[in-house]
Amino acid sequence: MPGKVNVVFKHFPLSNDCNPDLRRDMHPAACIAAHWGLAAQDQGKFWAYVDKVYEDLGELMPRGGDAQTLKAGIEANVARLAKEAGVDVAKARTFIRSGKGAAKLKQDMAEARQAGVRGTPSLFVNGRAYLDAPVPEALEKAITRLGNTK
Repeated sequence: MPGKVNVVFKHFPLSNDCNPDLRRDMHPAACIAAHWGLAAQDQGKFWAYVDKVYEDLGELMPRGGDAQTLKAGIEANVARLAKEAGVDVAKARTFIRSGKGAAKLKQDMAEARQAGVRGTPSLFVNGRAYLDAPVPEALEKAITRLGNTK
């Protein structure tokens, strides 16, 4: 529905490393991936980065090691995927270290909590949770039904 739908991505990492409302760390790579996503967005490469990460999700987590080794491995894997998506890795690292994306990440998580998000992915159409199958035909019907044709 080109020109009729505005797609907005909000971060809600399923890791208690940066999402304090989670009782357990469901996805140890999620916070690092979210920060890199914000850095990619700063460079205008967000969707290319997201496509690359979701295409290679199985490659985010290293196999084995202590917590510090795992975190370094995640960082290296995410940086590699970001580079493959066209992100300038040095600029992204500077952006992340500066903390420039921290406020946006907190804002996204607060909005998600307010909307009742408990997992990912979560879809909303005009502020209403979309719970049907995320297939194009069903989404188009829901969007049309809710009058979101702007």
